[in-house]
Amino acid sequence: MPAERVHAFDRLRVMATVGVVLLHGGAGIVGARRGEQTGFFTSLNAANVYDSAGRFAVGCFFMISAALLLAPERPFDVVRQTRKVLVPLVVWSFVYIAYAMWASTSGRSTPVNGSIGDPDVAAPVQILRDALAAPVAYHLWFVYVLVGLYLVVPLLRPLTARPTAERRGLLLYGVSILLGLELLARFVPQVWPGTPRLYVSFLDVFPSGFVGVFLLGFLLYHHPPRVPAAVPALVATCGFAWIVVAVWRQQSAEVPSLWAYENLNLPVLLFSAGVFTFVTRPAARLRPATRAVGVVSALSYRIYLVHALVLHVVRTEGPTGDLYQDSPVVGIPVAVAVTLVVSFAIAWLLGRVRPLRSVW
Repeated sequence: MPAERVHAFDRLRVMATVGVVLLHGGAGIVGARRGEQTGFFTSLNAANVYDSAGRFAVGCFFMISAALLLAPERPFDVVRQTRKVLVPLVVWSFVYIAYAMWASTSGRSTPVNGSIGDPDVAAPVQILRDALAAPVAYHLWFVYVLVGLYLVVPLLRPLTARPTAERRGLLLYGVSILLGLELLARFVPQVWPGTPRLYVSFLDVFPSGFVGVFLLGFLLYHHPPRVPAAVPALVATCGFAWIVVAVWRQQSAEVPSLWAYENLNLPVLLFSAGVFTFVTRPAARLRPATRAVGVVSALSYRIYLVHALVLHVVRTEGPTGDLYQDSPVVGIPVAVAVTLVVSFAIAWLLGRVRPLRSVW
Protein backbone atom coordinates (compact mmCIF):
# COMPACT_ATOMS: atom_id res chain seq x y z
CA MET A 1 0.00 0.00 0.00
CA PRO A 2 1.61 3.34 -1.04
CA ALA A 3 2.37 5.81 1.72
CA GLU A 4 0.09 8.81 2.06
CA ARG A 5 1.29 11.86 0.14
CA VAL A 6 2.30 14.85 2.25
CA HIS A 7 1.01 17.94 0.46
CA ALA A 8 3.03 20.31 2.64
CA PHE A 9 6.17 18.66 1.27
CA ASP A 10 4.94 19.19 -2.29
CA ARG A 11 4.65 22.91 -1.60
CA LEU A 12 8.03 23.00 0.10
CA ARG A 13 9.73 21.12 -2.77
CA VAL A 14 8.43 23.68 -5.24
CA MET A 15 9.63 26.54 -3.03
CA ALA A 16 13.04 24.87 -2.62
CA THR A 17 13.34 24.25 -6.36
CA VAL A 18 12.77 27.94 -7.04
CA GLY A 19 15.17 28.75 -4.18
CA VAL A 20 18.00 26.69 -5.62
CA VAL A 21 17.75 28.34 -9.04
CA LEU A 22 17.50 31.75 -7.38
CA LEU A 23 20.62 31.27 -5.27
CA HIS A 24 22.61 29.99 -8.23
CA GLY A 25 21.36 32.92 -10.28
CA GLY A 26 22.60 35.38 -7.66
CA ALA A 27 25.83 33.48 -7.06
CA GLY A 28 26.94 34.05 -10.65
CA ILE A 29 27.21 37.78 -9.90
CA VAL A 30 28.31 37.66 -6.26
CA GLY A 31 31.08 35.14 -6.90
CA ALA A 32 32.44 36.97 -9.94
CA ARG A 33 32.58 40.31 -8.08
CA ARG A 34 33.68 38.92 -4.73
CA GLY A 35 35.57 41.48 -2.65
CA GLU A 36 34.24 44.48 -4.52
CA GLN A 37 33.40 47.32 -2.15
CA THR A 38 29.77 48.27 -2.50
CA GLY A 39 26.94 50.17 -0.86
CA PHE A 40 23.84 48.39 0.36
CA PHE A 41 21.53 49.61 -2.42
CA THR A 42 23.59 48.46 -5.40
CA SER A 43 23.26 45.87 -8.12
CA LEU A 44 25.91 43.69 -6.47
CA ASN A 45 24.05 43.64 -3.18
CA ALA A 46 20.81 42.99 -5.04
CA ALA A 47 22.47 39.82 -6.33
CA ASN A 48 23.40 39.05 -2.73
CA VAL A 49 19.75 39.46 -1.68
CA TYR A 50 18.60 37.09 -4.45
CA ASP A 51 21.30 34.58 -3.55
CA SER A 52 20.47 34.79 0.15
CA ALA A 53 16.75 34.35 -0.52
CA GLY A 54 17.36 30.86 -1.89
CA ARG A 55 19.69 29.63 0.84
CA PHE A 56 16.95 27.80 2.74
CA ALA A 57 16.46 25.36 -0.12
CA VAL A 58 19.22 22.77 0.32
CA GLY A 59 18.55 22.30 4.03
CA CYS A 60 14.83 21.90 3.35
CA PHE A 61 15.47 19.25 0.69
CA PHE A 62 17.50 17.23 3.20
CA MET A 63 14.89 17.69 5.94
CA ILE A 64 12.05 16.56 3.67
CA SER A 65 13.97 13.36 2.89
CA ALA A 66 14.56 12.72 6.58
CA ALA A 67 10.96 13.31 7.59
CA LEU A 68 9.85 10.71 5.03
CA LEU A 69 12.64 8.12 5.00
CA LEU A 70 13.15 7.94 8.76
CA ALA A 71 9.44 7.53 9.51
CA PRO A 72 9.06 4.00 10.96
CA GLU A 73 5.65 3.52 9.33
CA ARG A 74 7.12 3.99 5.86
CA PRO A 75 9.03 1.17 4.12
CA PHE A 76 12.63 1.83 3.17
CA ASP A 77 14.87 -0.12 0.80
CA VAL A 78 18.38 1.33 0.82
CA VAL A 79 19.34 -0.20 -2.54
CA ARG A 80 16.21 0.97 -4.34
CA GLN A 81 16.29 4.45 -2.80
CA THR A 82 19.98 4.94 -3.54
CA ARG A 83 19.59 3.72 -7.11
CA LYS A 84 16.80 6.27 -7.70
CA VAL A 85 19.24 9.15 -7.25
CA LEU A 86 22.52 7.50 -8.19
CA VAL A 87 21.60 6.39 -11.72
CA PRO A 88 20.44 9.89 -12.78
CA LEU A 89 23.59 11.31 -11.17
CA VAL A 90 25.76 9.15 -13.43
CA VAL A 91 23.69 9.95 -16.54
CA TRP A 92 23.74 13.70 -15.93
CA SER A 93 27.42 13.64 -15.10
CA PHE A 94 28.01 12.33 -18.63
CA VAL A 95 25.74 15.08 -19.98
CA TYR A 96 27.80 17.77 -18.25
CA ILE A 97 31.05 16.14 -19.41
CA ALA A 98 29.74 16.04 -22.98
CA TYR A 99 28.76 19.70 -22.81
CA ALA A 100 32.17 20.64 -21.41
CA MET A 101 33.90 18.74 -24.23
CA TRP A 102 31.70 20.43 -26.84
CA ALA A 103 32.34 23.87 -25.30
CA SER A 104 36.08 23.19 -25.22
CA THR A 105 36.36 22.05 -28.83
CA SER A 106 33.90 24.47 -30.43
CA GLY A 107 34.92 27.59 -28.53
CA ARG A 108 31.29 28.72 -28.66
CA SER A 109 30.70 28.47 -24.92
CA THR A 110 32.34 27.68 -21.59
CA PRO A 111 31.87 24.58 -19.43
CA VAL A 112 29.66 24.60 -16.37
CA ASN A 113 31.87 25.02 -13.29
CA GLY A 114 32.97 21.65 -11.99
CA SER A 115 35.85 19.25 -11.57
CA ILE A 116 36.72 18.73 -15.24
CA GLY A 117 37.20 22.41 -16.08
CA ASP A 118 38.22 22.87 -19.71
CA PRO A 119 38.75 19.23 -20.76
CA ASP A 120 41.24 18.00 -23.33
CA VAL A 121 39.27 15.63 -25.55
CA ALA A 122 42.52 13.90 -26.50
CA ALA A 123 43.04 12.87 -22.86
CA PRO A 124 39.96 10.80 -21.90
CA VAL A 125 41.75 9.14 -18.97
CA GLN A 126 42.42 12.53 -17.40
CA ILE A 127 38.80 13.54 -17.94
CA LEU A 128 37.72 10.36 -16.13
CA ARG A 129 40.15 11.05 -13.28
CA ASP A 130 38.82 14.59 -12.91
CA ALA A 131 35.24 13.35 -13.02
CA LEU A 132 35.93 10.89 -10.21
CA ALA A 133 37.78 13.44 -8.10
CA ALA A 134 34.76 15.71 -7.52
CA PRO A 135 31.32 16.51 -8.98
CA VAL A 136 31.58 17.40 -12.67
CA ALA A 137 29.11 20.28 -12.16
CA TYR A 138 29.02 22.48 -9.09
CA HIS A 139 25.45 21.62 -8.03
CA LEU A 140 25.88 17.84 -8.09
CA TRP A 141 27.62 17.83 -4.68
CA PHE A 142 24.11 17.75 -3.22
CA VAL A 143 23.45 14.32 -4.73
CA TYR A 144 26.69 12.88 -3.31
CA VAL A 145 25.67 14.03 0.17
CA LEU A 146 22.14 12.70 -0.36
CA VAL A 147 23.50 9.27 -1.29
CA GLY A 148 25.67 9.30 1.83
CA LEU A 149 22.63 10.11 3.96
CA TYR A 150 20.62 7.33 2.35
CA LEU A 151 23.36 4.87 3.27
CA VAL A 152 23.10 5.78 6.97
CA VAL A 153 19.28 5.71 7.07
CA PRO A 154 19.24 2.02 8.15
CA LEU A 155 21.40 3.02 11.13
CA LEU A 156 19.09 5.91 12.06
CA ARG A 157 15.72 4.19 11.67
CA PRO A 158 16.09 2.12 14.88
CA LEU A 159 16.38 5.46 16.69
CA THR A 160 13.29 6.97 15.07
CA ALA A 161 11.36 3.73 15.72
CA ARG A 162 11.66 4.19 19.49
CA PRO A 163 8.55 5.13 21.53
CA THR A 164 7.57 8.73 20.85
CA ALA A 165 8.39 10.17 24.27
CA GLU A 166 11.81 8.48 24.40
CA ARG A 167 12.55 9.25 20.75
CA ARG A 168 12.14 13.01 21.14
CA GLY A 169 14.80 13.21 23.86
CA LEU A 170 17.24 11.09 21.89
CA LEU A 171 16.70 13.19 18.77
CA LEU A 172 17.30 16.40 20.68
CA TYR A 173 20.49 14.92 22.05
CA GLY A 174 21.63 13.71 18.62
CA VAL A 175 20.93 17.03 16.90
CA SER A 176 22.61 18.95 19.72
CA ILE A 177 25.78 16.86 19.44
CA LEU A 178 25.94 16.58 15.65
CA LEU A 179 25.08 20.18 14.81
CA GLY A 180 26.45 21.69 18.01
CA LEU A 181 30.03 20.66 17.30
CA GLU A 182 29.69 21.73 13.67
CA LEU A 183 28.45 25.17 14.66
CA LEU A 184 31.06 25.51 17.38
CA ALA A 185 33.89 24.98 14.90
CA ARG A 186 32.34 27.17 12.18
CA PHE A 187 30.54 29.99 13.95
CA VAL A 188 32.58 30.91 17.02
CA PRO A 189 35.64 32.11 15.00
CA GLN A 190 33.32 34.42 13.02
CA VAL A 191 32.05 36.30 16.06
CA TRP A 192 35.25 35.98 18.10
CA PRO A 193 38.18 36.21 15.64
CA GLY A 194 40.76 35.70 18.37
CA THR A 195 39.31 32.44 19.62
CA PRO A 196 41.77 29.56 20.05
CA ARG A 197 41.44 26.91 17.37
CA LEU A 198 39.71 23.77 18.58
CA TYR A 199 41.16 20.31 18.06
CA VAL A 200 40.51 20.36 14.31
CA SER A 201 41.47 16.74 13.62
CA PHE A 202 38.79 15.54 16.04
CA LEU A 203 36.11 17.77 14.51
CA ASP A 204 37.06 16.70 10.98
CA VAL A 205 36.40 13.03 11.66
CA PHE A 206 33.43 13.41 14.02
CA PRO A 207 30.26 12.33 12.13
CA SER A 208 28.21 15.50 12.14
CA GLY A 209 27.18 18.07 9.55
CA PHE A 210 24.39 17.00 7.29
CA VAL A 211 23.48 13.99 9.45
CA GLY A 212 22.51 16.58 12.06
CA VAL A 213 20.41 18.49 9.52
CA PHE A 214 18.82 15.20 8.50
CA LEU A 215 17.79 14.35 12.07
CA LEU A 216 16.62 17.93 12.58
CA GLY A 217 14.15 17.52 9.72
CA PHE A 218 12.63 14.41 11.29
CA LEU A 219 12.48 16.11 14.70
CA LEU A 220 10.79 19.29 13.43
CA TYR A 221 8.19 17.38 11.42
CA HIS A 222 7.31 14.53 13.77
CA HIS A 223 7.75 16.56 16.96
CA PRO A 224 6.79 20.09 15.81
CA PRO A 225 7.42 22.88 18.30
CA ARG A 226 4.23 24.13 19.95
CA VAL A 227 4.62 27.77 19.02
CA PRO A 228 2.56 30.22 16.96
CA ALA A 229 3.24 30.23 13.21
CA ALA A 230 4.77 33.68 13.62
CA VAL A 231 7.73 32.20 15.51
CA PRO A 232 9.22 30.03 12.71
CA ALA A 233 8.38 32.83 10.24
CA LEU A 234 10.39 35.23 12.40
CA VAL A 235 13.27 32.74 12.71
CA ALA A 236 13.37 32.35 8.92
CA THR A 237 13.26 36.11 8.41
CA CYS A 238 16.09 36.67 10.89
CA GLY A 239 18.19 33.97 9.24
CA PHE A 240 17.64 35.51 5.80
CA ALA A 241 18.44 39.04 7.02
CA TRP A 242 21.55 37.78 8.79
CA ILE A 243 22.84 36.17 5.59
CA VAL A 244 22.24 39.34 3.54
CA VAL A 245 23.95 41.66 6.02
CA ALA A 246 26.86 39.32 6.79
CA VAL A 247 27.75 38.78 3.12
CA TRP A 248 27.32 42.48 2.32
CA ARG A 249 29.68 43.49 5.12
CA GLN A 250 32.21 40.81 4.23
CA GLN A 251 32.30 41.91 0.59
CA SER A 252 34.22 45.03 1.55
CA ALA A 253 36.39 43.36 4.21
CA GLU A 254 40.14 43.09 3.79
CA VAL A 255 39.77 39.35 3.36
CA PRO A 256 36.29 38.88 1.81
CA SER A 257 34.34 35.83 2.92
CA LEU A 258 31.05 34.25 1.94
CA TRP A 259 30.83 32.19 5.15
CA ALA A 260 27.19 33.16 5.75
CA TYR A 261 26.17 31.31 2.56
CA GLU A 262 27.45 27.95 3.83
CA ASN A 263 24.74 25.40 4.49
CA LEU A 264 26.09 24.31 7.86
CA ASN A 265 26.53 27.79 9.30
CA LEU A 266 24.02 29.23 11.75
CA PRO A 267 22.31 31.85 9.53
CA VAL A 268 21.42 29.31 6.83
CA LEU A 269 20.37 26.70 9.40
CA LEU A 270 18.01 29.21 11.01
CA PHE A 271 16.60 30.16 7.60
CA SER A 272 16.09 26.53 6.56
CA ALA A 273 14.64 25.38 9.88
CA GLY A 274 12.29 28.37 10.04
CA VAL A 275 10.95 27.84 6.52
CA PHE A 276 10.62 24.07 7.02
CA THR A 277 8.77 24.45 10.33
CA PHE A 278 6.45 27.15 8.99
CA VAL A 279 5.48 25.33 5.79
CA THR A 280 5.04 21.91 7.48
CA ARG A 281 3.36 23.09 10.71
CA PRO A 282 0.38 20.87 11.68
CA ALA A 283 -2.24 23.45 10.64
CA ALA A 284 -0.69 23.76 7.15
CA ARG A 285 -0.59 19.99 6.59
CA LEU A 286 -4.36 19.84 6.28
CA ARG A 287 -4.45 22.01 3.17
CA PRO A 288 -4.12 19.98 -0.07
CA ALA A 289 -1.64 21.10 -2.72
CA THR A 290 -2.88 22.01 -6.18
CA ARG A 291 -2.34 19.65 -9.08
CA ALA A 292 0.24 21.98 -10.62
CA VAL A 293 2.24 22.00 -7.40
CA GLY A 294 2.13 18.21 -7.32
CA VAL A 295 3.43 17.98 -10.90
CA VAL A 296 6.35 20.34 -10.26
CA SER A 297 7.11 18.60 -6.97
CA ALA A 298 7.31 15.22 -8.70
CA LEU A 299 9.80 16.67 -11.21
CA SER A 300 11.88 18.61 -8.68
CA TYR A 301 14.87 16.23 -8.68
CA ARG A 302 15.05 16.18 -12.47
CA ILE A 303 14.73 19.98 -12.56
CA TYR A 304 17.57 20.21 -10.05
CA LEU A 305 19.83 18.05 -12.22
CA VAL A 306 19.25 19.99 -15.45
CA HIS A 307 18.87 23.55 -14.17
CA ALA A 308 22.62 24.32 -13.85
CA LEU A 309 23.15 23.70 -17.57
CA VAL A 310 20.11 25.75 -18.57
CA LEU A 311 21.05 28.60 -16.23
CA HIS A 312 24.62 28.58 -17.55
CA VAL A 313 23.39 29.11 -21.10
CA VAL A 314 20.78 31.69 -20.09
CA ARG A 315 23.23 33.84 -18.15
CA THR A 316 26.11 33.68 -20.64
CA GLU A 317 24.44 33.74 -24.06
CA GLY A 318 22.21 36.11 -26.02
CA PRO A 319 20.07 38.97 -24.71
CA THR A 320 19.39 37.27 -21.37
CA GLY A 321 23.14 36.97 -20.82
CA ASP A 322 23.68 40.66 -21.53
CA LEU A 323 20.81 41.66 -19.23
CA TYR A 324 22.11 39.35 -16.50
CA GLN A 325 25.60 40.87 -16.55
CA ASP A 326 24.65 44.52 -17.11
CA SER A 327 21.53 44.85 -14.94
CA PRO A 328 21.50 42.13 -12.25
CA VAL A 329 18.52 43.65 -10.44
CA VAL A 330 16.33 42.74 -13.42
CA GLY A 331 18.57 40.23 -15.16
CA ILE A 332 18.74 37.71 -12.32
CA PRO A 333 14.93 37.31 -11.95
CA VAL A 334 14.61 37.05 -15.73
CA ALA A 335 17.36 34.41 -15.90
CA VAL A 336 15.77 32.50 -13.01
CA ALA A 337 12.30 32.60 -14.58
CA VAL A 338 13.56 31.44 -17.99
CA THR A 339 15.65 28.71 -16.37
CA LEU A 340 12.72 27.40 -14.35
CA VAL A 341 10.40 27.29 -17.36
CA VAL A 342 12.95 25.62 -19.66
CA SER A 343 14.13 23.19 -16.97
CA PHE A 344 10.55 22.19 -16.19
CA ALA A 345 9.84 21.64 -19.88
CA ILE A 346 12.94 19.45 -20.28
CA ALA A 347 12.14 17.50 -17.10
CA TRP A 348 8.55 16.95 -18.19
CA LEU A 349 9.53 15.86 -21.71
CA LEU A 350 12.14 13.43 -20.39
CA GLY A 351 9.48 11.95 -18.16
CA ARG A 352 7.37 11.17 -21.23
CA VAL A 353 10.05 8.75 -22.44
CA ARG A 354 8.72 5.95 -20.27
CA PRO A 355 11.39 3.26 -20.90
CA LEU A 356 14.13 5.71 -19.79
CA ARG A 357 12.19 7.57 -17.10
CA SER A 358 14.22 6.08 -14.25
CA VAL A 359 17.66 6.88 -15.71
CA TRP A 360 17.28 10.65 -15.67
